[in-house]
Amino acid sequence: MTFKYFRDYENFTYLVDKPMPCSFCSAVGRWPYYYGEDDQDKPICPDCLNAGKLIDLDVWMNDVVNQSEVIKVLGEQEGHAVINQIVYMTPKLPTWQDLEWPFQGNDFCVFEKIASKVDFEDKEEFINSFSQEDQDISDLDFIWDGLPEHPIRNIKEGQYSACVYLFTSGNKKRCLWDAD
Repeated sequence: MTFKYFRDYENFTYLVDKPMPCSFCSAVGRWPYYYGEDDQDKPICPDCLNAGKLIDLDVWMNDVVNQSEVIKVLGEQEGHAVINQIVYMTPKLPTWQDLEWPFQGNDFCVFEKIASKVDFEDKEEFINSFSQEDQDISDLDFIWDGLPEHPIRNIKEGQYSACVYLFTSGNKKRCLWDAD
């Protein structure tokens, strides 16, 4: 199963610890999870997540940037459809805080992975991958210095006290950062 806005969910989203039945179709596997009304982790298989099964429950997986801006750029119908895809039909970002999924140009960015230094040509490319606001208010030199020197292949390898989340929009990189 692939997701339009999440490149590698099997390695970079939170999954239930052991194989469990999907809350909707009962297929068994190590699935992404959502928080149910009882505040318990509930597994949802990729097919049911991609089919929008969480929409009717109004259980969201992700936050998005300014929704009114997205609707202004894409129009009412397309804007709501793409917002729903990120919020209800895309695996959860592997963050500690709830971060807003970045929108760039006329679409949401694709989440690639938790980043390390090898994902950038140099420090300048790293810094330029952040929004101007993040560049202004964050110590990106400090964050760069703390990035690992080796590729991060999965969520377990990416659990540092500060994490950088690498997105792409076309051939441009866009990053967000988070700390525990």
